[in-house]
Amino acid sequence: MKSYFLIVLSLLTVCPLFAQPQPLWAEVEITDALKGRNEVPFTQPQLRWSDFQGKPDKKSDWTAMTYSGIKLKYESKYYDHRQHILIKLYPYMDQSRSWYQENGHNNYTLAHEQIHFNITILIATQLAEVLRNTDFTKDNFSKKINRLHDAYIQKLEDLQAQYDDETAHGTKPLPQRRWAREVQQQLSAFD
Repeated sequence: MKSYFLIVLSLLTVCPLFAQPQPLWAEVEITDALKGRNEVPFTQPQLRWSDFQGKPDKKSDWTAMTYSGIKLKYESKYYDHRQHILIKLYPYMDQSRSWYQENGHNNYTLAHEQIHFNITILIATQLAEVLRNTDFTKDNFSKKINRLHDAYIQKLEDLQAQYDDETAHGTKPLPQRRWAREVQQQLSAFD
């Protein structure tokens, strides 16, 4: 019985078939290194009307539209005989798709649009935190990263819609102020 136990123990330590996959070290950064043409980076403190360069939708009931998103890029490299993943996130506003109508050209509307952009930055920050705390292996890292990115893009869309619903696209001042305060508090928690 003793020799049987030693054989099984030896197989477990020698045979890679029984070995657990090695976790990969992942570095996650929010960066403007992925900045493209006509994009406002998250590092710009405040939106300006000059950032809205898209053609206004004359059929829309809205006075302005902020088109924002989160770019993702990742690569796998070997350092010190170990595989590492570098994940870059870039929250941005697309100037060519963001627009305003002349009747909405005021500070209140711009403040509403700023919160849309801040929500994008908040979701990118939350995604970065989740990615930092996810266990990746060489067999699953690509799928896991893409699934998480997709899930957080959906979360972003849902939160943007909720914001517009609760503020009636910025026409309700009290919910507007509450959203401004809450989004800023959540962003400050990541500083």
